[in-house]
Amino acid sequence: MEKTAHAAVVPADILWSDMGSWEAVWERNTKDKDDNSIIGETYCENTSGSLVISDGPAVAVSGLSDVVVVAQNDAILVTSKKDTQLVKKLVGQMQIKNEMLVESNAKVSNIWGERTILHNAGTHQVSTLKILPHRELSDQNYSKNEKSLFIKSGTVFFAGENKLEKYSANQRIEINAETSFCLQNLSDEPVEIIEVQQTASVQKSGFQYHPSINLQEFSRDETRIA
Repeated sequence: MEKTAHAAVVPADILWSDMGSWEAVWERNTKDKDDNSIIGETYCENTSGSLVISDGPAVAVSGLSDVVVVAQNDAILVTSKKDTQLVKKLVGQMQIKNEMLVESNAKVSNIWGERTILHNAGTHQVSTLKILPHRELSDQNYSKNEKSLFIKSGTVFFAGENKLEKYSANQRIEINAETSFCLQNLSDEPVEIIEVQQTASVQKSGFQYHPSINLQEFSRDETRIA
């Protein structure tokens, strides 16, 4: 961009912020009567001038001023607003002690929905899956691991091992390590699933979206649905 000869500029009177720090996020967000900016399930008492965000656990803050608290399922940041630029040093410590915490996100959104890691102990991992309406996902056996899927809500169609089966809430799907499979949500509501993987290489597994697989045709044949 710096070397182009085909650019033009015009004057503009606009508000600008590069949002390069948590303090900048606090400055731009709406605030309550105590000058706190709060997002998610958060509770503040005798707290002022602070940014409190939670995308996971409930967070309670009491008796503090000018702090930043950001909570996700796998990590929590607590710092003063003036020291938010020092987060880079904390990330450096994490890379040394727990590289996976830095390299992967606990919650990943995809075209088919989202996956949230609740617990990872190396040899097993517990996650929640949310499949959006009329979306499908497949596991391409990156880590060749065994899986147990517990349907929390909704109805999903499972295609694998040359069969098609229908599963609803409170039912369980057991998947062998060598099985390629596809899950499809044909309804108008999200499907929520609890997934348990048991393998030392669980972090290498992944879900992909495959629009070429059309389970809609299978679902019309009720004789093939368990």
